[in-house]
Amino acid sequence: MGSTTDDPALSEDGTIHVGSTGGRIVALSDEGNPKWEFNISGNIRSPSIDKSGNLYCGASTLVL
Repeated sequence: MGSTTDDPALSEDGTIHVGSTGGRIVALSDEGNPKWEFNISGNIRSPSIDKSGNLYCGASTLVL
């Protein structure tokens, strides 16, 4: 998965959303079991969830 650098985001249903420097965002159940994952080019930063339950995160490819 890569290392994580930011705090995870927690959904109202207890799902934990974690981003990684490996370009993956993963949703885990409240028991720690994988629910889904998504690969993105770049480092996933600062996952957050709005009041409607939408998940947002930033991604950086660190290319200059």
